[in-house]
Amino acid sequence: MHPLSPQRRQIIYSDSGAGALKQAAMLRGERLKGLVPYGPMQEAFIGPIDLIAHPFERQIWREANDADTSIWRGLDAESRHEADRAVASWWADLRTNKRPTTIWHCSRDVGDVSFLVALLNEIEFEEDTLLIDVADIVSGKGHVTSTGGCRPGSILSAADSAVHIDEAKRDKLRKEFARFAASPKGLRLFDTNGVVQEAPIDAHDATILNFISDDWRPYIRVMSDVVKHQIDRDIRDLDYGVLLWRVDKLIEAGVIERRGGSREPLFVENPMMGDLRRVA
Repeated sequence: MHPLSPQRRQIIYSDSGAGALKQAAMLRGERLKGLVPYGPMQEAFIGPIDLIAHPFERQIWREANDADTSIWRGLDAESRHEADRAVASWWADLRTNKRPTTIWHCSRDVGDVSFLVALLNEIEFEEDTLLIDVADIVSGKGHVTSTGGCRPGSILSAADSAVHIDEAKRDKLRKEFARFAASPKGLRLFDTNGVVQEAPIDAHDATILNFISDDWRPYIRVMSDVVKHQIDRDIRDLDYGVLLWRVDKLIEAGVIERRGGSREPLFVENPMMGDLRRVA
């Protein structure tokens, strides 16, 4: 059975990646139905690893630790609870509805790494479970740093690299889960050696501040510079939602200031309008 067969459950972290999967299946003359990407619903690299599969408990942790980024995903309280219910239902279906599965993964994306570790620790998949890591796909001068960077053609090519998740692979991922669970710090990111590590919730603040000076700079330029810094490193360990959240916290703390634009979490206008600078 082909990895993209409609008879297989397809699991992928990014919404753009889900779109590429559907288009790749269409190139084979097939249609994928009910494909729901996980990442847009929950940033898996924030919060304790053992709460990824338990969205309601995870939201309690977020609120208690001032780490609720759902506002930057355009969610008010009601829609956030609705999203949590959808995530809980998704996990419940995985636990009860066993069938052949293909997991699409990018080991250069810390959210994807966190998600895969939690997924394999939580769910006892059938033996016919395939894992496809797209991290070797070339994009520009580097590699894709998310399944969302894949094109339909590259998805079809990557399908040839599918491997079965055997007990040795499961055991390795369970040990990773135990390592993260042993000392939760609120966030996971890549260290200088490319290894995912637990880190404090404000660990990205120093990177953000590197691109903010004493002079006013356009907010959107600061954000694009931070993202380019990741691209140059050939990894992805934060997204725009997290960047908006951390900038907001730095403003609240009086470390930086903003002029123009407004804090508009529901994206009625561009939330990156205006300028930023360090507070003297």
